[in-house]
Amino acid sequence: MNTHYLINDIINSIDSNHLDILQESIEIECKLATGKDGRGGLPSAFWESYSAFANTNGGVVVLGVKEKNGQFEVQGIVDVAKVKKELFDNLNNKKKVSTNLLSDSDIHEWQIDDKTVMLVAVPRAKRTQQPVHLTENPYGNTFIRQHEGDYRLDDDKVNLLIAEKQLENRDDEVLEHYTLDDLDLTSVQDYRQIYTNLNPNSSFNSYDTQKFLQQIGAYGVNRSKKIGGITKAGLLMFGQLSAIQDIFPNYFVDYREHLNDNPRWSHRLALDGNWSGNLFDFYRHVAYRLPQGLDVPFALKDGIRQDETPVHNALREALVNCLIHANYADRMPILVEKYEHEFCFSNPGTMRISAQYALEHTGSSDCRNRKLQQMFRLIKACEQAGTGIQIIHDSWAEQHWQKPTFEERREPNHQTLVKLKIASLYPQNIINDLMIQFGHTFDTLNQDERVVLATIKMETTSTNTRLQKLLGIHPTDITKLLRQLIQKNMLQKSGKGTGTVYRLADTNPTDLFSLSDTPLDAPIGTPNAKTDGSIITTTNPNTGLNKPNAGVNPTDILPTPLNVKQQTQEQILSLCAEQPLSSAQIAHFLQKNKDGIRNRYISELVKRGFLAFSFPESPNSKKQTYFTTEQGKLFLAQHDKYM
Repeated sequence: MNTHYLINDIINSIDSNHLDILQESIEIECKLATGKDGRGGLPSAFWESYSAFANTNGGVVVLGVKEKNGQFEVQGIVDVAKVKKELFDNLNNKKKVSTNLLSDSDIHEWQIDDKTVMLVAVPRAKRTQQPVHLTENPYGNTFIRQHEGDYRLDDDKVNLLIAEKQLENRDDEVLEHYTLDDLDLTSVQDYRQIYTNLNPNSSFNSYDTQKFLQQIGAYGVNRSKKIGGITKAGLLMFGQLSAIQDIFPNYFVDYREHLNDNPRWSHRLALDGNWSGNLFDFYRHVAYRLPQGLDVPFALKDGIRQDETPVHNALREALVNCLIHANYADRMPILVEKYEHEFCFSNPGTMRISAQYALEHTGSSDCRNRKLQQMFRLIKACEQAGTGIQIIHDSWAEQHWQKPTFEERREPNHQTLVKLKIASLYPQNIINDLMIQFGHTFDTLNQDERVVLATIKMETTSTNTRLQKLLGIHPTDITKLLRQLIQKNMLQKSGKGTGTVYRLADTNPTDLFSLSDTPLDAPIGTPNAKTDGSIITTTNPNTGLNKPNAGVNPTDILPTPLNVKQQTQEQILSLCAEQPLSSAQIAHFLQKNKDGIRNRYISELVKRGFLAFSFPESPNSKKQTYFTTEQGKLFLAQHDKYM
């Protein structure tokens, strides 16, 4: 994240008395900083935010601003020099914090009504600097940022960060006592054939199996121990499943297609014992099926049709990135899903460099499994040039599709998710409706403002976070856009903080949810949908896409409640679909009583299987959070609230 870009937006907003920008971003934290003598001092909680921003995606701490009940008031700092000295004294004290990431250029002072505030831009720490922790002991003193709070990492998560810091490459280790007998030789032969077809003049083609594998990184020699053997990369790429899981007990790869009315999936490839289970065979199967049915124009080169388009290349890059950047020591599976209008890629482990940094610094890369990357490059499945994210981004932009989303999750386990939607940012029928609704005013809007309105028109409601992920617009830019559209009487908002929801200005909120005599699972705006217990398939009038409810049985849906209760249930599911939240966080976002939220809503959602405990073994833990299950997401998808 560009923290200096964010600082400029904060300064402009504060100077214009638009303090709502301070409420709606995970990247901003406000602290009073009055000190014991009232002249200024760093609050102890500053250091938790410093650690959290450094270990997540960076952010800005605004010192001298008071927050109460979601309202912000500039208090100022009397002795800024004192606070600044205290800051740098502690930054360079290893007993206080492990790493100093700041320089004078990261500290900004700003005058507002004769009061001085101080903005501290904390960058995301490099992989080799994490974990950034308080005191000299990382355990119990390492924090990450989630929503608008700082959360302490447990010891297992700290160990993952330490391992990432120490290991430049995770797949080049030579495995003792693992030989060619642990590989699926059919996979090796098929790989060699592909390599030979692509590189007919390579000297590798004349080598025996062991020497060939050594040349591509699948076999290695530990010179200190004077032993040779299969590398971790070679085992993952070509191994037999039992051998792979001996080294990587959490290893699991899964491909699913959701293309018809099947309540679960129309096609699946998982570890069922009917195939090798290694990454090469998984890649071949998935790479073949992903582009099938794509309706994109073919390119011409020298008058000859090219069978592969940039979209095909982007899908292959996304698949390979999912495999080569995965942390196979972590607990999450590799999961690739194909929907009629979306592709989803999920792998264990967070990104070593952020997606934004990769886009801004083309060619930058910090691959977790470089030997795997090399093996895929040799069969031209990837570039190994640090351009994968750029290729995906540019290919989708060329089709005028919604921007790809790259998301990191740290709870309940580390995970990276990439979503590629095949959907126009602003379908023409939506634009036509907006032109009729707002008349000449709509003609005066810029493209970003039109995109925001079109998105909210298609989805009925939206949030700053949703728009950021969907459109790739920076959250502060979205905040300004939303504010301008409200001033033009084109949008209205409700809620506070990160729970703020936006809708078109002439939309009656009571019309957004079904009436009390309509079941909660009935599709909005589709009175003729099937409700006989069979699979419900509706057509979204805004996009023309058929959306099955994937087997959500009306008898399993929440009972028909009052409108307010329906709305609250859907809001909870939407919030917890973004990332796990505690009952206190949910109550804060929705501006409701914590006990009422837990007893009236959360318990029922858990009972129905729409929410689940992040720590099921300790349901009463103070650290307990809730996440939306696949069943809950399917329900939200039916209502166009999540997918």
